[in-house]
Amino acid sequence: MKKAINQLSKLTVLFVAIVLVLSVMPTTAFAAKSGKTYYVSVDGKDDNDGLSKDKPLSFKMANATLFKGGDKVLFKRGDTFYGLFAPIVASASKDSRVTFDAYGKGDLPKLSFAKIVSKAWENAGNGFYKIDLTDEKNYSGAKSRIANVGFFTDDKGNYYGMRKKDAASCVDKYDFYCDDTYIYLKTDKEPYAELGTLKMAIHESLFKLAPCINVKNLHLEYCGYGMTWGRGDKDKRNFVDITNCVIENMGGTVIDEKNFTRAGNGIELFDSGSNVVIKNNIFRTTYDVAFTCQGSEPGTWKNISITDNIFAYNTQAIEFWCGKEGNGGIYNLVFENNLCIKQGEHWGTIARPGKFASTDLLMYGFKAPAYDVTMRNNTFYHSTDEYAVIYYSPAATVEKFLKNFKINNNYIYHLKENSTVFFVNDDAEKREDNRNFNFKEWQEMSQMDKDTTFTAIGDNLSSFADLEKIALESNDYNEIVKAAIDSGLTVKARYSDEYEDKKDSDKEDSSKDKDDNKSEVKEENKSPMNIKTKIYIILGSVVTVVVAAVVVVIILTGKNPPVNRVDVASKGSESDNNTQE
Repeated sequence: MKKAINQLSKLTVLFVAIVLVLSVMPTTAFAAKSGKTYYVSVDGKDDNDGLSKDKPLSFKMANATLFKGGDKVLFKRGDTFYGLFAPIVASASKDSRVTFDAYGKGDLPKLSFAKIVSKAWENAGNGFYKIDLTDEKNYSGAKSRIANVGFFTDDKGNYYGMRKKDAASCVDKYDFYCDDTYIYLKTDKEPYAELGTLKMAIHESLFKLAPCINVKNLHLEYCGYGMTWGRGDKDKRNFVDITNCVIENMGGTVIDEKNFTRAGNGIELFDSGSNVVIKNNIFRTTYDVAFTCQGSEPGTWKNISITDNIFAYNTQAIEFWCGKEGNGGIYNLVFENNLCIKQGEHWGTIARPGKFASTDLLMYGFKAPAYDVTMRNNTFYHSTDEYAVIYYSPAATVEKFLKNFKINNNYIYHLKENSTVFFVNDDAEKREDNRNFNFKEWQEMSQMDKDTTFTAIGDNLSSFADLEKIALESNDYNEIVKAAIDSGLTVKARYSDEYEDKKDSDKEDSSKDKDDNKSEVKEENKSPMNIKTKIYIILGSVVTVVVAAVVVVIILTGKNPPVNRVDVASKGSESDNNTQE
């Protein structure tokens, strides 16, 4: 009995020793699990470590640095970063992601692939001027040898998107075509003297997505594509959240020279994607579609949430397309609480041959077998019925569309009672009368949108003028939602309720500003640990563990053990490794 009590006493002492060791070990030894915070600025230097605002990474090194799960990569507000961003991400998981966000004050940080031309062009003869877009002396902005231009804008914000296949196809003033070196603009006057500085969207994917990342508070513009998957196993393209971003002015570049196919999307999940959240973003002025699940292979998309976004002036808001039959398909995609404004009513639609594919939802053709799509509580607003409809499908996919989609409880604002809501056609360059369905006809043939509200607004268009202007120009999500509600639209997007009582809104905004200021002060007061402190922490941890190990051995054996230098060193090494873990 006495021996048992003695053993119990030793075990009790052992437990106490372990607790003491854990309690005195520096908590910073485990800080690696929370990741590092990197700052990126246009003023950053290549040899900076990026771990403080005073020594930010350059954009070049942000593309070359290995980021691990738990890391934060913060871009400076007010800065514009030109070129492709393809982050290197490793050791991330759904619970330990790499986050790309903003820091500082001012406008959202911009990622852009624009080439900015601010000099005289060469006279190419035959009614054309040209400029070499492979020569960096001729432009500023994104450096590349690509001359594939989708569209451009001038100093006044006018859009020019009428790209043609060749010189013979250029008929009207400011039509243009490109070869591997030059852009050729049809005009009899020198373009810089007449239009000023031109900002050109160049063919590229601006942000290469990786698995297990969060993307917040970034502004992407002037590129062929906004966000697409980077390289990697398509079965591991998962756990991505994209929130509070502005993605605009995308597309129009040529992806197939032989057939002269133009394209360009905001966010494209090509061939696969799962557990993806798209929330509180602004998608605007895209040549093709703002968000798409598409691919040439029979891909699989699972658990996709597209909620509380603003889609404005794109040719299409959301698209599904799969070019081959086989396994796969869409499982549990929800399109909910989105505010859709004037799809099919901007430069992308004007510039394309198939104008009648302008719509909020595009079923471009989907050969994969499975569908599970829910669309509810969205607001669709159109002020013209020349091209735009709410739903579009080729004849081949109509049956699958009607069978596998669940569409209800939406709010549709269209020009007239008989405006086309659903359009079925295989030829987007013309509209056949017998395949146009107004709202009541759509309800009857689809048995969907039974509880959706339809409002004809043709006699009241002036009340939406402010909304249309703000939706086209503002980068403030809340301002656009407020303008929509003030115009009389029912909006379920985030923050719609708070604008019904402006006093409450002002209070919340004021409180938020205070919280933001507090957080910024706290962030400013943080300073990176110096090298001496880190060394002391590591040495202290090692010594503490070694001493504790010796004490435990003495307690358990009841006598002083002989010292073996190799064993002690080995134990020290093991302790050090444990501390680092």
